Amino acid sequence: RRQRQMCIRDRALAAVFSVTCGMVFGVHRVTDYAAVRAETSAQQTLLAQVMPQATVRSETPYRAPGALSITAGYNDSGLVGYCVEVQANGFGGVLTAVVGVNTNGEVTGVAITSHNETLSTGTQALESDYLDQYKGKSGTIRSSGSNAVDTISGATATCNAVTDCVNQALSI
Repeated sequence: RRQRQMCIRDRALAAVFSVTCGMVFGVHRVTDYAAVRAETSAQQTLLAQVMPQATVRSETPYRAPGALSITAGYNDSGLVGYCVEVQANGFGGVLTAVVGVNTNGEVTGVAITSHNETLSTGTQALESDYLDQYKGKSGTIRSSGSNAVDTISGATATCNAVTDCVNQALSI
């Protein structure tokens, strides 16, 4: 009789353990898929911003000094360019950007993915209105003279950091 009770108890514990493991696995699967979907969506949004002509991105085996990552952008016709993740020092510290560069060496878009710049004045240089002036540029971009971009009064360090990021990407 005692042996039978222990057997029933062991089976009950095994059943509870199995159900618990199944629930943990199920919750993990659902949340893991949600995280992957969110990351994929964020990457597609970023690709659309920095390389609108590309429909798909792919990691590349390429490494270059100054580049955190390099991904290739493709559409139905093939390779359209590269998205280069780079960093430069702004007024508030390190600024991280992704710069799209087409196969002709021209900027297709710029997105700031991380920064600590001053809200209001400093962040004006991180908005699309400012960043759009880099589109179509190639070679070395300057803050004055030939191949120059405008700077925002009061946000010079941030503007210079964005230009440094773009120049790093163009030099790769």
